[in-house]
Amino acid sequence: MRVTAESPSVLVVSQIYYPGWAASVDERSVDVFPADFALTAIEVPEGQHDVRFEFQSPSFRIGLLISAVTAAVLIGLALDSRRSRFKPSEPSSA
Repeated sequence: MRVTAESPSVLVVSQIYYPGWAASVDERSVDVFPADFALTAIEVPEGQHDVRFEFQSPSFRIGLLISAVTAAVLIGLALDSRRSRFKPSEPSSA
């Protein structure tokens, strides 16, 4: 969003504060903090600025990593069992 502040200000956004929110002002990372016990806020310097909020949940990233590892293991097991099933049998010596 584009924000214009006549003096250094606190921008309060009507969204629930939760750890994992990240924000930037003019592509520079800024601290996100709770306002009024529940909303999300950042400090904005005087002037016109581009402000961006992004949710970077640690639990989402952990879940994504676990899912990727699980998928890789399942694919590996499927390929291994397929290779074992179609392996030509060796003639036995009698």
